[in-house]
Amino acid sequence: MSAPSPDFGQIAHLDYDTALNRHAEPLERATYQEIEEALRALRSFMYHVEGQFERGETMFDDPLLHDDGDSVVWLLKRGLRHEALEKEGKLDWGDIKQSPWYAA
Repeated sequence: MSAPSPDFGQIAHLDYDTALNRHAEPLERATYQEIEEALRALRSFMYHVEGQFERGETMFDDPLLHDDGDSVVWLLKRGLRHEALEKEGKLDWGDIKQSPWYAA
């Protein structure tokens, strides 16, 4: 007998007809203005949540992405590797002074 799965709440339709897209009514198309208003509300919420836990501020409204998604993934992988090296005590903290960003 398998263990019961945890109840994380319903995150999708579970009825058979909806799962097979039978009798589903399409949502109305969102306008650009509605999307921007929703994103503005989400950014406001995220700033509020972050303000409760962090001292800094994250820029949610104007990400500086100059390359494609692969470049972003590569940057994230490098950041995770840096974090791993930091936890292992393998970073030379004096090396940061060699970076042009050190005095920025």
